[in-house]
Amino acid sequence: PKASFSIIDPAGLCSNDAVKLTNQSSVDFGSITKLQLFWGDTASVSYIDDQPFPGKVYAHNYPNPLSTTTAAYTIRMIAFSGITCQQQLTEPVSILPAPHIQFSPIAPLCDNAAPVNISQAAVVAGMQGSFSYFGAGVSSGGLFDPKTAGAGTDSILYKYTASNNCIDSLYGPIVVIA
Repeated sequence: PKASFSIIDPAGLCSNDAVKLTNQSSVDFGSITKLQLFWGDTASVSYIDDQPFPGKVYAHNYPNPLSTTTAAYTIRMIAFSGITCQQQLTEPVSILPAPHIQFSPIAPLCDNAAPVNISQAAVVAGMQGSFSYFGAGVSSGGLFDPKTAGAGTDSILYKYTASNNCIDSLYGPIVVIA
């Protein structure tokens, strides 16, 4: 057997997204009967697939710590054909740190109040990047107009894109009183 895989988007792997790889293992005659994957974040734990096929995609979530440093792991695949024939392949992978955001509650606003800047969103651990806002009555820069939104409870999406292109987002409620 020849163990082989390709990592999907290897340059854009973020700690808050699954790492995906595509099986490209092959054998001269017969078939790959089993794959064993070690993702590298736990020493002895592996994933075993007794029904592998070319093109099958495997996904794994690595830890998502509050960190600003890139994490390095080594993925190891063992391809089996038959009972004893096997080959292994190892490949390093770098996981970019993902931002973590939080927001404080927004006080209710009257529908005739002047537009306000949303300042309740914050990034934890100080990663460089920028916020975007989405929702009824809010501009992408975070200016909320209660008159445009109208009375009721709406959700605002806070989206933070770090300078390494990793993204975190949260929804937060906003109440507009008639």
